[in-house]
Amino acid sequence: MSCRPCVGAPCGCGCGHDTVVGCGRCPCAVAEDANPPGSSSLSYGRTAYPDAFDRMRQRLSAADLPALRALTTRGAGPPMDPALALVDGWACLGHVLDFYGERTVNEHYLRTCLHRRSAVELGRLVGYAPRPGLAADAFLAFTLDDVDPEAPLEVPAGTRAYTQPGPGETMQPFETSEAFAGRPRWSSMRPRLTAPQLVGTGTRRLYLAGTATGLTKGDHLLVVLPRGQETNRGVLTVATVQPDPERDRTVVDLEREPVAESPRIPVPVDSELLTALLRRPAAFTADRERLPLDPGAVFGRDSYAAYGLLESAYPRLARLLDVALGGTAHGDQTGAVRIHAMRVKAALHGHNAPLIPDVDPVTKAVRGYLEWNSAGTGPTVVTDGPGIGAVPAGGGSGGEGAQATTRSVTDLSGAVPGLDPAEIALDAVYDGILPGSYAVLVPPDLPGSADDGVHEVIGVRTTTRNAFNLPARVTVLQLEGFSRPVDDDETREDVLDRRVVVYGQSELLALAEVPVADDVCAGELELDGYYPGLHPGRRVIVTGERTDLLPADRDSRRQVTGVPGTELVMISSVRHRAPAGGGADGEGEEPAAATGDTVHTVLGFADPDLRYCYRRDTVQVLANVAHATHGESRAEVLGGGDATRPLQAFPLRQGPLTYLPSETTSGSTAALEVRVEDLRWSEAPHAAAVGPGERRYVIRTDDEGTTRVVLGLGARLPTGTDNVRALYRSGIGAVGNARAGQITVLASRPNGVMGVRNPMPATGGADRDDLGSIRQRVPIGLTALDRLVSAADLEDFARAFAGIGKARVVSAPAAPAEYTVVVAGVDDAPLTAGSALLTNLRRALARFGDLEDRPGDPVLHTRGSPPATVGIDVRTAMLLGIRARIRTLPDHPWEEVHPRLRDALVAAFGFRAREIGQVPYPGEAMAVMQAVRGVAWVDLLAFGTIPTGTPEEPRSPAEIADAARALFDVDPAALPGLPPDPVVGVVDLAYLAPDAAGTLLLEPASEEPRP
Repeated sequence: MSCRPCVGAPCGCGCGHDTVVGCGRCPCAVAEDANPPGSSSLSYGRTAYPDAFDRMRQRLSAADLPALRALTTRGAGPPMDPALALVDGWACLGHVLDFYGERTVNEHYLRTCLHRRSAVELGRLVGYAPRPGLAADAFLAFTLDDVDPEAPLEVPAGTRAYTQPGPGETMQPFETSEAFAGRPRWSSMRPRLTAPQLVGTGTRRLYLAGTATGLTKGDHLLVVLPRGQETNRGVLTVATVQPDPERDRTVVDLEREPVAESPRIPVPVDSELLTALLRRPAAFTADRERLPLDPGAVFGRDSYAAYGLLESAYPRLARLLDVALGGTAHGDQTGAVRIHAMRVKAALHGHNAPLIPDVDPVTKAVRGYLEWNSAGTGPTVVTDGPGIGAVPAGGGSGGEGAQATTRSVTDLSGAVPGLDPAEIALDAVYDGILPGSYAVLVPPDLPGSADDGVHEVIGVRTTTRNAFNLPARVTVLQLEGFSRPVDDDETREDVLDRRVVVYGQSELLALAEVPVADDVCAGELELDGYYPGLHPGRRVIVTGERTDLLPADRDSRRQVTGVPGTELVMISSVRHRAPAGGGADGEGEEPAAATGDTVHTVLGFADPDLRYCYRRDTVQVLANVAHATHGESRAEVLGGGDATRPLQAFPLRQGPLTYLPSETTSGSTAALEVRVEDLRWSEAPHAAAVGPGERRYVIRTDDEGTTRVVLGLGARLPTGTDNVRALYRSGIGAVGNARAGQITVLASRPNGVMGVRNPMPATGGADRDDLGSIRQRVPIGLTALDRLVSAADLEDFARAFAGIGKARVVSAPAAPAEYTVVVAGVDDAPLTAGSALLTNLRRALARFGDLEDRPGDPVLHTRGSPPATVGIDVRTAMLLGIRARIRTLPDHPWEEVHPRLRDALVAAFGFRAREIGQVPYPGEAMAVMQAVRGVAWVDLLAFGTIPTGTPEEPRSPAEIADAARALFDVDPAALPGLPPDPVVGVVDLAYLAPDAAGTLLLEPASEEPRP
């Protein structure tokens, strides 16, 4: 330290030093190196109490003060002269004034000020106004009263809902920013879950309506197909019956080979799964006016527009057409297939009759046994040769397949009432078999039977028969298409076939539609019915359980379930059609429709369409959707005007004032409307922008958050009582970033509105600039934010935009004309691709940068030459890891030093202290920790970033754990010195996250540091 004399003469303090060496106590001495550049505080005071007291006490003996020679005591201890008490008091006063003077000097500089108001006032000197914060926005889905499902209901703008607060939270208001017309049925639309059931010869599964079908394994079903098909009837055997009470249907599997199902295997969390989880959902937040419409699609076949024109031309059709279309079936979808359950299983009369012995007329010996004819009147009459049913003596009971040589015999049974050739007699009485039903003969190769064994019963009678020597009361069926051989028919043998089983008493079963198992993905979405009134330009929210988390080529046994997904899309096309159907399970002839079909609504979505795939039975389509922002509307009388006063300021009673995202240079607009005698005044950015006679006002918000409206800068207020009124909204900040499903408390209830929820989280809310943010952004006030020419202009513009915490413009060396504005939210608040914040930033860049915003193009284009593009992307986070050993000074326990170390490192390497692309250095960490009070020395063992990948290619937890072990698991003796500098990309933001467990490892040292 050296002294500089004030006038080039000895200072006269009596210390005996010259003015060059100095004593350090001279009032004219100024420390030249007391405030090095970059200091966070200024050292200005020179009037510390000990120095001031000693200096004044020495001056008591000065030669130029002879009046003080009379003082009797001048020592520092008792007894002391009372005059020394006065000196002591002035020394204390000087110390106090010196302290506040130094603080006043510090408050005059942006880097050293400690009060936010000082930074605000300094910023105003260069035209910078701190950002007031930003309101979060969300999309609310309303539930409407379904008394009349198709009744149009109007939900006005300003409909209010509150969040359901969690622990430590308060209720936050949200209000819709737009009115919409909805219908109760649109509250929760479902995709088509079932399709017309198609049944053919290869069908292996049937869906029956209801659960009381009475079917069991082994039962037979008769399928009657339309007459136009070559094979229009068939018999199917039931393999399994699975009632489904939840859907009021029964699933019937027909006979087939069993298929073993593989057990499900849990899926490890790898990079592929994380990539799918991090894939950004669709978020169409643009206005419906920006939706391009294709006339060919608008007036395509079955399009909504033709129906709308009819309703406009003929108002009487407005409701009648909707009702008619809801029940209209397509021409070929009337359900021509019939399924019958065969409730009776019977055998033919005589199936258990004993065979007829063939007795030799001479020897009376039994030479064999003969089978009965089908009528039971005698043995079979055939020509010599092989036959069915003739069994030699001792050959058994004439089982199936036994063969013998037969010959002509005469009738042995006598006169028995015969059967008509079209009749068959069953083995018992079956009262349930009625004319008009079906009977099935199995096997179907019975002589005289149809090829498929299926016959319609045209007559039923009950009679007593004595055929086969077995008297019995039986049911006789007259079958259509059946002709039993008679005695004079020599072309067919008339033999009793004991194998025949007759299935009868057919009961028509009601069929259900088959479930549609396909996932809901990008492309057209067919709804479960006819939904009139839906038009292109309506926002809808699609939510459900995701099924696209694993690639298609992965092991089918591995699955990830229960992961929800939600996307916001806009309808681009609406069609009402009845498809040809689908859902047949099997092979063979082209199946026929077993159930009818009606008109269904099919939706098409604008780009980017759906980005996820969903399990169909979990999907909900919410169409009563409205955009909402954080804040609550209030109407107040601010006061009365006074024409004699040039300026008048009126405070808003409720705060904080809401600021909404906009396309301005600041990125926000106050939700405030001021009227003076019912005449609306407009807002001015600052007082200099108000011209003489202009009806404009300026908003001023103090450090406590109180907002005042200043009027009279141009035109004066007219004198009146309570003639100044304001309509504004209150509520702002990160507290409005509500979780998905948290906005559920409906405050205002317009007619028909029953409930509300937010399927997607509210995003974009940001707090007002704090002291650190103001320090960083005050220099932006010197830039021209309304004229974007260079890359630096784009960066400054994005950094000053409301809701943006950090910004950087980068370009790849291989493509220098392709610029990307990389941004991060305030306090690293999450930013989604379709949020109102990024949408307004994109529009503002296009507006003030004279860039072309092409629909569907993710980047902006320059209009002139040279050609260039500007895109917007969100930062990639890199977590910083630090491991160190610290030796503390005596009398400084580790328990007290450790919190100070942690706070200092978070302050130096936290999100607010780092920039996008900034490389953290180990020396910085050493300097920060060494400056903490109570630290003797620091041994830095590990310092670097833990890569977590990118949203497109994230790292798995196992890979992250391996990288963390490689960073922290080091041998201190093997370290050559400081750890190497980490590698940080231009779009990466490396910072120390205080809530990330394990990234900051500090331990007390029990040995000397490494050399």
